[in-house]
Amino acid sequence: MKYMKQNKYPRISIITPSFNQGQYLEKAIKSVIEQNYPNLEYIIIDGDSSDNSIDVIKMYRDKLTYWVSEKDKGQANAINKGLFKATGEIFNWLNSDDYLEADALFKIAEAYRKNLSAAAWVGACRRIDESGKILNVIYPNNLTLSNIGENWNGRQFYQPACYLNTKMVKELNGVDEKLNAPFDLDLWIRLLKSAGFKIYLR
Repeated sequence: MKYMKQNKYPRISIITPSFNQGQYLEKAIKSVIEQNYPNLEYIIIDGDSSDNSIDVIKMYRDKLTYWVSEKDKGQANAINKGLFKATGEIFNWLNSDDYLEADALFKIAEAYRKNLSAAAWVGACRRIDESGKILNVIYPNNLTLSNIGENWNGRQFYQPACYLNTKMVKELNGVDEKLNAPFDLDLWIRLLKSAGFKIYLR
């Protein structure tokens, strides 16, 4: 892949919400910082974990833009805390039991440059089990408002591969903290009323 000149990389803000996920957290953190993306903003919002999460975070704190460990109101609240500290053009949250594949952020940046006004840039996502075995690969398709409701079971795409327009998400006040599991789907539906989603990898 031909990468852009150093001053052409859009800022990407990644938020990791976490609570008592120390056994997974280090892999998630390393997958972000080892991207070596030159304009990264990485924020970790921990919900006052009682396991080894804080020790893991402190190992990498010099690579983080911001981190905090304090009681919160759940995952959606943690995501919003990070979102409203984010300054990047592009935003996503990476849960502590997920990880990025090599060069993922560079591919996102290329997609952004081609479609600056999109609400989101969506790629493929590998589903794996706890041993790391690949279960399947979900490729994005039919990313329109009329059928986004089908994504409740991951038919269209998976959240870790959906990078969002930060400005648009902030204008919508982030994810709905009153919701539990479907707050991501709710956000995508609201975003699609503003602009289209673009597929960046097939």
